[in-house]
Amino acid sequence: IKINYGISSHDMGTTTSIGTITHDDEDEGYILSAGYMVGDWWGIDFMYYDLGSSTLGALDKGDVFKSGGINHYVDTAGTIKNDISGYGIGFIGSSNNDSFWNTYLKAGVHSWDKSGSTTLLNDNNHINAEFFSQGIGAYGGIGVAYNVYDTISVDIAYDIIGLSKDASFTSSSTLISLGLRAKF
Repeated sequence: IKINYGISSHDMGTTTSIGTITHDDEDEGYILSAGYMVGDWWGIDFMYYDLGSSTLGALDKGDVFKSGGINHYVDTAGTIKNDISGYGIGFIGSSNNDSFWNTYLKAGVHSWDKSGSTTLLNDNNHINAEFFSQGIGAYGGIGVAYNVYDTISVDIAYDIIGLSKDASFTSSSTLISLGLRAKF
């Protein structure tokens, strides 16, 4: 069982056309995972993650931003925010688990959800279908762990979470994190 906590970064896929819209694409997030080592070098990984939020802020009436190839016109001032979370399954490959240091790679698929909604735009249906959506994406990760005790280790990891609907790494979010792992 392992928990990693760190800084998340999100590919929002939005650009400002008119106005001074701010794009806040970083937050804090975590990944909680549990796995089983089938052999000495590989195993199965199950995870749940919450990568925090991304926001479009400082929206004023008359501002325009582009998302998904569509211009969105702001009717009411405010902020548009989505929250990113999900769960997945994959494979994990690991170096020698009996030494003080080990490295690992993870790869798999996950179900993701970008939750939220807005009524700030002249046509909310397009942004609600894209900026707030769900799907199946790919995920991967790499990490280095130091075994503090026989069953406890600390690690540093980099994870990439694809938020596309075709199980790829497009429109991804990333998490750079520190973690604590317990072996049973």
